[in-house]
Amino acid sequence: MKIKILMLLTGVLILTGCSNFRETSVSEDGEIRMLMTDNEGEVEIPANPERMVLMRPVDVLNAHLLGGDIAAVTETVRDNEFVNAHLDDVAFVGEEDFDAVHEADPDLVIISSQHMGRSEYQELAPTLSLNYSDEFFNSYGDRVYLMQLAKMGVILGAREEAEALTNDWMERMTEHRRALDFDPGQYEAAVLVEGAEGFFIYDEYSSYGTEIMYDLLNFDVAEDMRGLRHEEPFRQFRPAELEGLGTDYALVNKRPGTDGEALAAELSEVLGIPGAHVLVVESEDFITNDLISLEGQARIIIEKFE
Repeated sequence: MKIKILMLLTGVLILTGCSNFRETSVSEDGEIRMLMTDNEGEVEIPANPERMVLMRPVDVLNAHLLGGDIAAVTETVRDNEFVNAHLDDVAFVGEEDFDAVHEADPDLVIISSQHMGRSEYQELAPTLSLNYSDEFFNSYGDRVYLMQLAKMGVILGAREEAEALTNDWMERMTEHRRALDFDPGQYEAAVLVEGAEGFFIYDEYSSYGTEIMYDLLNFDVAEDMRGLRHEEPFRQFRPAELEGLGTDYALVNKRPGTDGEALAAELSEVLGIPGAHVLVVESEDFITNDLISLEGQARIIIEKFE
């Protein structure tokens, strides 16, 4: 009997897409919904939020896709091409600019579980602090970016819509792969993000084009780069420190103001790969990994192979 109950519970969790994150009840008048959340236990939120403040980049256009009403978003996406193409009437607020959040008059705030100011946000509005990648049961495998869309579907009462968008994306991934005249799965790729003192190395499913390179296009992760990152995950590596590390391609997220052609030439020499194999993109446009952004990022990257 215990085994049957466990199997039933597992099935329910897989069908909901999330292990802990789910709706538990709705008020009799339909105005309030209770959610079982990642970190706060049960939280009461408006059934139809009208002034959301979104402090995680991944949530911004996921909420837009699902019809969410957004009052303000994180400052980190201010210059993002895809956000600006779809949202034209939102405020941009800094990480701890609680006065600006107060001015946005939110009825729901969504932040990262790593954010240190949760209590300050909770004083302003119901607040959900969301985990990014630690769910045990889910139906998306390693695709944590799809887990984030599923969570937004729960928050907005739009789970079926989120599932439909996910299914459509899986089909679109196949279409994108067919646009290439070579098989990326036969090659290794590295994803680098330019910092003030060097380059961060990014692993799978962590934005900055990793979803496009490793999931959609199916490149293998450059093992030398992965090993270096695992040793010191938050370190910025100078170009000279990357010399001799094996990779066939590199997606490089550059900072505003950096000369892309000069950067590609430098890394081509350091990595010992053709200049055409160094794909330079704007980091501000690749910080987001919602489905709108991924569609645009796929177009940008695939055009570089043509």
